[in-house]
Amino acid sequence: MRFCRKSALLDALDDGLIAGAAVDVGSAADQMPSPAVAADPKVIATPHVGGLTPSASEHQAMGTVRQVQVLLDGVVPDHAVNAGYAARLTRLTIFSGALRPVLRGDEDIKL
Repeated sequence: MRFCRKSALLDALDDGLIAGAAVDVGSAADQMPSPAVAADPKVIATPHVGGLTPSASEHQAMGTVRQVQVLLDGVVPDHAVNAGYAARLTRLTIFSGALRPVLRGDEDIKL
């Protein structure tokens, strides 16, 4: 289930429609599950920390480095959001005109 109301989840637990629930995100700004959900003995609730493992952190950091390298090469990074509106980047001196389309795969990083 992607989204559900807290009250619906608690009702389903109370009514025995589901035996338990495990959640790692909430709707509050801090992404913690609500106290009512977290306090239910049939719920395993954790803060949203799935990406805080050493390997995940390294992957995220190196992905950022790759994206910066691609930008410095004058190329739009893979999976760029709204890449067609990247006009601000063309104002940088390293970009002599429009950005080139993505031509790179998972190459080694040039440092």
